[in-house]
Parts: sequence; structure tokens; C-alpha cells
Amino acid sequence: MNKIYADLHVHTIYSADATFLNGKVSPEEAVEVAKEKGLSAIAIVDHDSVDGNEEALKAGKRHEITVIPGTEITITDNSSLRFFDIHILGLGIDSKNRKLLRLIKKNRNADLLTERHKRIIRNLVVDITKRFGTENETTDDLEKRIMDVIGSEISRPAIASAVFKVKPEYGQLVDLRKELGPLGLLYVDKELYSEIYEAIRSIKDANGIAILAHPDRYLHPNIIMNEYNGDIKKARDEIIKPLLWLSKFSGIDGVEVAYPYQKKIFTKDEDHIKKIETNLDETIKYYINFCKKWNLLMSGGRDSHERYGIGEVGLTEEEFRPVIARIYERNSKLRPK
Repeated sequence: MNKIYADLHVHTIYSADATFLNGKVSPEEAVEVAKEKGLSAIAIVDHDSVDGNEEALKAGKRHEITVIPGTEITITDNSSLRFFDIHILGLGIDSKNRKLLRLIKKNRNADLLTERHKRIIRNLVVDITKRFGTENETTDDLEKRIMDVIGSEISRPAIASAVFKVKPEYGQLVDLRKELGPLGLLYVDKELYSEIYEAIRSIKDANGIAILAHPDRYLHPNIIMNEYNGDIKKARDEIIKPLLWLSKFSGIDGVEVAYPYQKKIFTKDEDHIKKIETNLDETIKYYINFCKKWNLLMSGGRDSHERYGIGEVGLTEEEFRPVIARIYERNSKLRPK
């Protein structure tokens, strides 16, 4: 087994989701653990944050380990490819770049009700009124009731759930999953291309390289089972391949190939738990072949949020060389003096 030289996917307490995880680690601690485990390099890629980069860089100098400042940009509510979110890693970034910081600030406020969600709710209210009338309340009142039930979790599933509670008869009559989907009458489009392109351009504007994170994780188990009868290969070709192409045409620098994918995927269908066996070698080979064909960088990391995971997955020294070379080419300030 080849020795892990670099783990390019490490999270700290500054990740946006850190409060929901146990055993969270500070940037200083992440560097110390990496050193203890014999790593030579790590990348700090907190979710929609750059706040831990400076501390990690200073710790890297003290412990004589290469620290790559980064971030993990979240692209939420992707509808056309049926993902809950997509993640783009920015490696070797300038953490003070204004364009990148504006995007991060926008993402950190993503729980706020967007204009798109407001339009979806308005579409629903209009359709409810057409079918059932106003029932002694104005459309504004109905819209407010729905928004009150939604609370802080803003998403199409949350909107559908709120409608079921406020107007159960409408939820029983209308297939909200279908109608709020990309082919539905109530759907409000969101241009995925522009979202991915914006993330990649912001990372490059900050002198970083953009990596599509853990692509196989975007295969939802229920979709694999219910729509593809457990055929992961077909699901990957029809769902993930378009994302790979979209990322490539948006200017992606590479793909996260080395990642702790599960050997088994479990999905619940009514009261039964179903198991889907996966072939890890086949999964990784799929992404290696794509990168080789289109001359993209191959990255890798454990995606750890805790001490124990750091360094369990990553790149060998040979695999790390082209990645760090591109990082130094893009951001010469990070090159050792």
C-alpha cells in the first residue's frame, strides 16, 4: 500500500456545518495531527469559509508541513441533475480575494429566502387559489402561512412539506415532487451552469485551482434504487457524467478521485432496507479515466471533520506533484522561499 503524502480535503471548526459534528478540530490541531501521521501536506477546505487558513499556514511553518489554503464552495438546490448540493474545492487560494469572499458571504446567507423560492411559493398560492378558492383569506395571508411553516430551512422539499401542512387537500391532489421538479408546472428554473461557473471563476480569481469534490457522492441511493433498479453504472452515466462535462466546460481544473466512498450503499424503501453493492476500484477508475482523457488534475482527501480521519485517504508524493505544481503556478506567493 502506497504511503499517503498529502490529504487535500480537511475541515476544521470553521466549516459552516461544524456545529453539527462531534470531535471538530481547530486548524492548529489539524496540522498537528497531519504531522503526527507522517503527512507532508494538507489542504484546509472549510465549507464556505476561509477563516481557518491563516492559523493553519502559521502552524504549518512551525511544524514544517505544507499547508494549502482553501475552501469548499457549496452550490445548493441543484434541480436539473437532482442533487441537494454540489461542492467545488478551491485549493491554493488567496483568502483575502474580494470576489471569492463575496461568494462565500452569499453562501453563508443561503438560508435566507431567495427570490426564486418566493416565486415558487407564489406559483403554489396562485394554483391553490384556482383550485380551492380563497376560503376567507387573501393570497397574501396564505403565502405568509406557508412561509411561517417553512421556517429557516429553505428548499423545495421544505416548501412542499409546508404546503402539505397548510393545505393538505392540495398536497393530496397534486404531485408536488413532480410539479416542483424541473419538468413541473410550478418549477422556477435555476441555471446550474452559471452557479458552477461563478464558483470556478471566483476560485481562479483568487489564484486558486478548482476541483470537483467527491463526484460519486452525488448519486442519491433512492434514485439509484428506484429509477435505475440498483444499476450504479447506468445512474453514473446519466447523472454524474453530465455534471463532469458541465464542470469541464465551466473551467474546472480537476476532480477529486481519491475519496472514502462506501463499499455498500443503503437505501430505505417503505419499511425495507435495501443494500447496493459498489465496486470501489471501478468507481475510482471511472474518474481517473475521465481526468486522463481531458488532461484534468486528480486530487484526493479524506473529507475529515474530526482528528481521526485526517490522512486516511489522499495522494501519494508522485500523485501530489502535478497538483502542487499547478497551485504554485497559479499562486506563486505560496511557493516556499
